[in-house]
Amino acid sequence: MIKFFRQIRKNLMEQNKTSRYFKYAIGEIVLVVIGILIALQVNNWNENRTLEHTQTRYLKQLATDIDSMGFQYKGIVKYTKANHLIALGVYSNLKSCEISDDQKINLDQLLITYNELGKLFQIRDTYEEMLSANLLAGIEDKQLKSIITEFFAQRDAMMLYINDYQRDLSMDYQVIKDHVVFGFDTMNQPTVEYEVSKLCQSPDFINAIVEVTRKRENLYRMTQILSQKLEQMHSMQLQKAYD
Repeated sequence: MIKFFRQIRKNLMEQNKTSRYFKYAIGEIVLVVIGILIALQVNNWNENRTLEHTQTRYLKQLATDIDSMGFQYKGIVKYTKANHLIALGVYSNLKSCEISDDQKINLDQLLITYNELGKLFQIRDTYEEMLSANLLAGIEDKQLKSIITEFFAQRDAMMLYINDYQRDLSMDYQVIKDHVVFGFDTMNQPTVEYEVSKLCQSPDFINAIVEVTRKRENLYRMTQILSQKLEQMHSMQLQKAYD
């Protein structure tokens, strides 16, 4: 093709057809520019297609992560709710200073796990990779993009609160140890010994139970919020990633 154009230019110059030569040269430049523009357009189209394919692949993986976390959080919500109700029941029993054998089981469990609040589950590798590749910015659904970002940000913020809660409970734990003897049975399972009447009459001990009850309630509310956001993401356009 290049030789063909060169031959035309050579013939025009040899025939001394200067005006035609310039017209031809201009036309050739226009053709070159058009060719470059077409090439750029094709290149942009290929890049956009590759980006769209990559984003779809990541969204599918993120959808899988959301489903996994959603399943986990349904169990976590039930667990944190049960722990909160145990603490609430123990507080109520201590106020009346009447504890049955069944209620004593809950009190024992609360004392053994007093400052254990656990961690908030998450799967964030796909999310971090999408952040690094700037793929989140390309999600057209602004509400979906916002709720994805909010979930991980809120989870991190809530984990900071939980760490603070655990530090507070560790300080209150000394009050618990002042009234309870901890040990292990023959199966190496933790045990507790105490006198209910003394626990009921100790304002410091009651206050320590109030604190763990409040913190367990807060943890339950936190897991509820995260679980609801996961359900929202599952029901929104992220589900289209499976299509």
